[in-house]
Amino acid sequence: MEKSGQVKDATTDVASSDMATFDIDNGHLSSKGADEALMYVDAHATAIDPRAEKRVLRKIDWHVMPWLCSLYFLQVSLSRTMNRYYITHTATVLRQAIVSLSRRMPQTSQY
Repeated sequence: MEKSGQVKDATTDVASSDMATFDIDNGHLSSKGADEALMYVDAHATAIDPRAEKRVLRKIDWHVMPWLCSLYFLQVSLSRTMNRYYITHTATVLRQAIVSLSRRMPQTSQY
């Protein structure tokens, strides 16, 4: 396993010289290729207690995730309903337009 990983810069198609390196041994970023926000986070980051992290993740799993899943379900079901309504409404409008146009067309006599 490697001792250092690579963190990409925010720009697209960056060369390897534009990458910020993360040193696992001392836990700090080198300033080469790092933006200001990344350097700020590195300077103000604190260690998190594993028990506290598990407690927070458990709260997120039990309190936030049900809301997110419910809202996602509502969004999907409402978008399907609106799409069906739009298709049905469009078909009805087209059908009415065709009927009204056929009534306006002059009747030709057949020989």
